[in-house]
Amino acid sequence: VPQSPPLVPPSDAVSCAPLQAAFLFDCDGVLYHGQRGEPGAAEALHALQAAGKRVLFVTNSASRHRSVMAGKLRGLGMPDDVKSCYTSARAAARYLQQRGVRRAFVVGTAGLAQELGEAGIEALGGGDFAVLDAETGDLPTSEQAHDSELEEDVGAVVVGYDARFTYGKLAHASALLRADARCALVGTNGDACATAANGRLCPAAGAILAAVEVGSGRKATIVGKPEQTFLRGILEDNGLDPSTTVMVGDRLDTDMKFGNDGGLKTLLVLSGVTEENAEVPTGME
Repeated sequence: VPQSPPLVPPSDAVSCAPLQAAFLFDCDGVLYHGQRGEPGAAEALHALQAAGKRVLFVTNSASRHRSVMAGKLRGLGMPDDVKSCYTSARAAARYLQQRGVRRAFVVGTAGLAQELGEAGIEALGGGDFAVLDAETGDLPTSEQAHDSELEEDVGAVVVGYDARFTYGKLAHASALLRADARCALVGTNGDACATAANGRLCPAAGAILAAVEVGSGRKATIVGKPEQTFLRGILEDNGLDPSTTVMVGDRLDTDMKFGNDGGLKTLLVLSGVTEENAEVPTGME
């Protein structure tokens, strides 16, 4: 994996933004790649905290519970307060809770299901749903997928990253959405790709969500970055002023748009998805 310069030299971490009170950091591609911390990131985060700055972590990942996210930060020598960790799974749970949804079918991982459960939402489906036939150990046939029994009173289908995504999951989620127009389609994020630990760009949650959208004929509501309901919840939870808050990220389409649309200062790093010669969208600062 190509090595980038330190995120911010520790000695400059505070002096570069003396008037800013809080920093929202994207994680993958900014603070770490896989299990490897970005050079200088831990030192910069601790320097900001020592200067009285608020440091929060905002990721579009929905595959792991925020407590696991905090544990990863801890292992890399970074601040690890779980209350400062915001995932798109947490955003999805908040979105459904505010709309009175009590039962949801999950295309995603146990971490996403756990976040929903902690918000009082029964999570159906999940990682092992329709992966292997219980009797044969094979993938379910298309006929079995088409004949799966649909659960009642499902208020939403929630789609996140799912390494065990199958045709059976796609068929079941699509059938639930086609059977009941009141069942909402919610995407944790629309990221088409993400940077793997080896530097390769790989399909992400947005690619899976696109399949469900096509299969169901429905358009999803996205709750992760750059959606502003996610940002407003973070600002309200922490009493932050947008004018003195900075969004730090590696993606123009999510991180920078997230901050720009919300009136935050933005800082783009080139250690992740965006390359130096990338075209900045019109109107984005």
